[in-house]
Amino acid sequence: MPSNQQSITLFLLTLMRNRDVAKRLIGRLGFVDCMMCLWNDDKTRMLQKAGFGPKGSIEEIRKQLFDVMPRQGVLGHVMQANEPLLISDTCKDELYRPDEMERLSEITVPVIYNDELIGIIDSEYPDKNFYTTRHLQILGTIARLMGNK
Repeated sequence: MPSNQQSITLFLLTLMRNRDVAKRLIGRLGFVDCMMCLWNDDKTRMLQKAGFGPKGSIEEIRKQLFDVMPRQGVLGHVMQANEPLLISDTCKDELYRPDEMERLSEITVPVIYNDELIGIIDSEYPDKNFYTTRHLQILGTIARLMGNK
């Protein structure tokens, strides 16, 4: 029987292969990107496994590895705290670390199974104050559904 992490990875890769479904889901929320990270084999860092937007294609993920360690930036903070984080203005947040381009809003939600972190959903947006508590609730619901898969 596959592990929970393997099931989620398979679910995400299937979803990302059907880009129309992903585009509609992310597009309905108004997001320009969204990615999912899961633990590496020895659980020392998380690796991007799926996404939508500039870094979302399977080719992009393979070409440009995105990984993060605990306490490293926003994702690393969420990895440690196991709590979602909504940043309205990344210019004012010391946790934010830009990657290929600087964005001004970020939302990050942990995926938890049996009180254990198994993944993270993350999205960034070019404008300040984009993400709302409604976005946080929706991503939280998606994370809980994924954690229960």
